[in-house]
Amino acid sequence: MAEETTAVKTKSAKPVKKVKSDKPKAERKVAAGAPKGPRAAPEGFVSLGQLAQKLGVPAPAARRKLRGSELAERAEGRFWAWKEGSKDLAKATELLSA
Repeated sequence: MAEETTAVKTKSAKPVKKVKSDKPKAERKVAAGAPKGPRAAPEGFVSLGQLAQKLGVPAPAARRKLRGSELAERAEGRFWAWKEGSKDLAKATELLSA
């Protein structure tokens, strides 16, 4: 594997070495990150990603719609999730279906 290194000037006194790879992007090792797709909700809950996927709505668009609604004040925790069969889940489904 032939690698080419070049010195890159930065604000610090020491130059940083930048390594270029011959491998195409598809073959490079990708750092493990969060999995894509709907986030797994706790048992007995429905996440926004799951609801959006069920309704065929993109999740970012669904979040934008819900942020402006009264449900935004009721969201608990760090992500959108509702108890199965709750009134708030029915309201969220209604808002996203419209």
